[in-house]
Amino acid sequence: MVDITDSGHSYELSIDGEVVARCDYRDAGPRRVFTHTEVDAAHTGQGLATTLIEYALNDCRTQGMRIVARCPMVSSYLGKHNDFADLVDAPAGVDAPETGQTPERH
Repeated sequence: MVDITDSGHSYELSIDGEVVARCDYRDAGPRRVFTHTEVDAAHTGQGLATTLIEYALNDCRTQGMRIVARCPMVSSYLGKHNDFADLVDAPAGVDAPETGQTPERH
């Protein structure tokens, strides 16, 4: 059985209770910054990353979050699927500490 949960800083995909894929993120105000996606080597090539990323992006839509793709896998997914284009933000200003504040500009 496949299950996807949000652990607070990553979406985790489990098969029969074992986490086999995760998509890490951090929130910067109203933007969810996706930083890394990984699938266990024993489970690659099964479309799990696509399933996980699609779930995560739909969750962002449901929560009213904007999407920033720092993760190459999320970025690649967004490049192939235009249905989330209305939620995508440029990464400018998301490299601040996790307080949600943007960096000062001089």
